[in-house]
Amino acid sequence: MKNYVKAIVTFIFLMAAAVFVPSTSEAALSAPMNLKQTGASISSVEFTWDTVIGADDYYTSISNDGVSNWSTPTRVFGSKETISMLAAGKTYYVKVYAIDKEENKSPESAVLEVVTAPDPNGITKADTQVTNNSIKFSWTPADGTTSYDITTESSNSAPILNTAETTATIQNLQPATWYGYYVSPCRVAPSTGYKAVGGSVYLIYAKTMANPPVKPSLLNFGIANVNAAGGTATFAVPNLSSMADGYELEVRNLKGKVVKKITSLYSYSSITTFAKNTPYKYRVRLYVTNGTTKLYGAWSGYRYFWLSNVTGKKVYSLRSSYAKIKLHWAKVSGAKGYNISMSSAKDGKYKKVKTLSKKAKGVTLTKFGKKKMNKFKTYYIKVTAKIKVGKKMVANDAQIVNYNY
Repeated sequence: MKNYVKAIVTFIFLMAAAVFVPSTSEAALSAPMNLKQTGASISSVEFTWDTVIGADDYYTSISNDGVSNWSTPTRVFGSKETISMLAAGKTYYVKVYAIDKEENKSPESAVLEVVTAPDPNGITKADTQVTNNSIKFSWTPADGTTSYDITTESSNSAPILNTAETTATIQNLQPATWYGYYVSPCRVAPSTGYKAVGGSVYLIYAKTMANPPVKPSLLNFGIANVNAAGGTATFAVPNLSSMADGYELEVRNLKGKVVKKITSLYSYSSITTFAKNTPYKYRVRLYVTNGTTKLYGAWSGYRYFWLSNVTGKKVYSLRSSYAKIKLHWAKVSGAKGYNISMSSAKDGKYKKVKTLSKKAKGVTLTKFGKKKMNKFKTYYIKVTAKIKVGKKMVANDAQIVNYNY
């Protein structure tokens, strides 16, 4: 009988225990786990966490240092939260706890470090340097930035470079090609590695330089015009536009001292004054430009010139068709002699008709080739000085002097 009563009591106790086992919502809630940042703007952060079994809602708080001054908890419906009205380029700390239907609280989650994105609007271009295969550019910093993403104009979503500096150098580019780049300020949370990017600035659109221009031959440049009486000359680089953007021309005396430097964007240089009866040598190098940067090619070899006011007149008799031409000039400093050439056409082929000593200051011409000169014909005459440079004898540019009578 006692055993029977004991069995009944045990059965009733077990039934009561079954009735009073708490439901899931009444059981103790666990703390939210696996908090992670999933988004950011310049004024907000987004983060998520794992769903807590038995939780009805959640409360989140934010702090500047993760220790004190926590905000009043804000109720959240679901396991994701966005907190707005924050400062750009800053670090914050968030935590979460769950509640059940009876408002029972779970323990708080571990604190999560979150970051807002820096504001890109303060970024401006500071400097640009361009070569034929690279572009280097710099910019003003954005507050709160830990690094910058550099993206191309053609792929604004895939960074080609990330740098902690406010300068970037893009290499291995094609010559004479336009490139555009965006700069995006970033802030990284050290504890999680999350990178907040708030936007980008289209900072630069620049063209790489062409390859350095080729070295000009002596046929690529020369003197285009001369005023011997006025002591001026104009230089020219024909077909400049097909070779380069401009050129630099350097004139030296025969001792090597630079007496003139001429830069031109056009085939013809400005009119330049020189001392008369003095021999000079000159050379040229071409350049290409991008912005304010110039990329120079190699210097050419030297050509030579001098300015002397050669005067003359045609002498003939009224009773004869024959004529002679008398020329006079001042002695050219350092000249070892003079060559006299003639042609019947200004731009025709010139034939050397006389070779004179260094003491010569004039000449009388009576024949062109084997024929006597005719008073009814026009003759074009060039006087060139022979100059000794080192052990080499050179003549000045033949196209300098055109005299017709």
